[in-house]
Amino acid sequence: MGSPRLRFALVAVFVCACGSRETAPSAQSTETPTSAAPASATPTSETPTAETPTSETPTSETRSAPSVDGHTALRSCEVGYVHPFTPTRAHLRASRAALRLHRQEAFAEAATAFRALSESAPTYGSARFNLACAALRAGDAETARREIGRLLCEDLPTNLPRALADEDLAPIRAEIARLGEMLIERYEAASENGARLVAFGVTADEDPEASLHWTQAGFWTGERFVPASPRRQGRAAPRRQGPPLYASVIHEGQVVEVHSIVSWAEMAFLPRFEVKLLERFRGRELFTRHVNREQSDFIALRVGFEDARPFLTYLPYNEAPSRTEWAETGARAAPVAKPQIGIGPSTWIPVSNDELVARGRTLRDGDRRIRLDRRHRRDVRITRIDHWAVVHSSSTGDCGFPDRYFTEVIDLRRGTAVWGEGGEGQRLFHVEQGKLWMQDLERLVWFPDPGAPARRELPTGFGISSAFESFNSMC
Repeated sequence: MGSPRLRFALVAVFVCACGSRETAPSAQSTETPTSAAPASATPTSETPTAETPTSETPTSETRSAPSVDGHTALRSCEVGYVHPFTPTRAHLRASRAALRLHRQEAFAEAATAFRALSESAPTYGSARFNLACAALRAGDAETARREIGRLLCEDLPTNLPRALADEDLAPIRAEIARLGEMLIERYEAASENGARLVAFGVTADEDPEASLHWTQAGFWTGERFVPASPRRQGRAAPRRQGPPLYASVIHEGQVVEVHSIVSWAEMAFLPRFEVKLLERFRGRELFTRHVNREQSDFIALRVGFEDARPFLTYLPYNEAPSRTEWAETGARAAPVAKPQIGIGPSTWIPVSNDELVARGRTLRDGDRRIRLDRRHRRDVRITRIDHWAVVHSSSTGDCGFPDRYFTEVIDLRRGTAVWGEGGEGQRLFHVEQGKLWMQDLERLVWFPDPGAPARRELPTGFGISSAFESFNSMC
């Protein structure tokens, strides 16, 4: 798009356990975070030495405090979150200072630091998770249970596998597993009529190379985002490659994810990637497969489900035939007509499976021909909802020139346009749960009536895709 791009070494970073390095994972609440961490989060002379061990280290009796009734936790549980949280640099500094205390086994001091950070930024899930770990190690089981219970309510797919694997939380692991299973039904009910969207953002570190790009798949209920799979995050890659690309498809009780890297090479082909299948809401991986097609002529990938099995279809750069295979094994499969998403070297978007076709500036609806506006660009994408056809076209600007788009909504009953708009930038349209959605680089909106341009905006940080813009890779 003409703006310079940073090119860094890829470091795929996922949510880490207590006492390890900071990764800014999710788990959000409805409260709005502040922009700075408190001074008390920075370690001072209270940091213990080897000669002065802390007296707060719990005994086995204090770490095995009586269990909290899971039904009590459920009564105050509101599933999901409203605003995606991305930590500031000050949050990261304070969290790393507290983690150093935890690694030194100064658990009471670490808990104090994490508590101060959590009070400063109540939606900072990493701080609250680590507060639970440090508090339990310091003998405060009540705080640990309270924080873990809240985190499971807000982001079960991320925090349940993490909590079950963390040794700091081993004394309450059975309780966590029981509460997680009790919450599955709550998550299912909350997401029943939700629109499949993604939450995403960038954690900007003091060192730009350490900035983390994150994405999470889930459902928007109209009021809250219900996570369906764990929050994924990673750093940018070197030379002609950019930030990580996390694409996802939610299908019934499963989520298939493709983890790749944005490629900014002039002649870009599909980079190597991982494909994962997970249990929806539980976040448990069913399989992971590494795929490397870099030396082939495939430039794009389509992903979906057929008979409850995820498949991959590779699209060639030239006139070579496409290839369809089962995601888990790589075994060849018959071509599938209706994939759910398409992935390119730098983008991923939902795939439109509508039968409407635009040739030149003419829309074909069966035997009918409908004339389109002259302002349409080269690349045309058609989205159909009821008797409306949303015809959207765009062109990628060269170095120093902006992208352009034009959108026209056609009433198929009359064969006439009812409204249109265009300008600089790019837009992505998609129909989900009977609503027409539009995403640009700053916001996501939906249209109560596709036949009118009035729209309603979602909170910042949600989208149809976490990487939908294309650009001139040489700029």
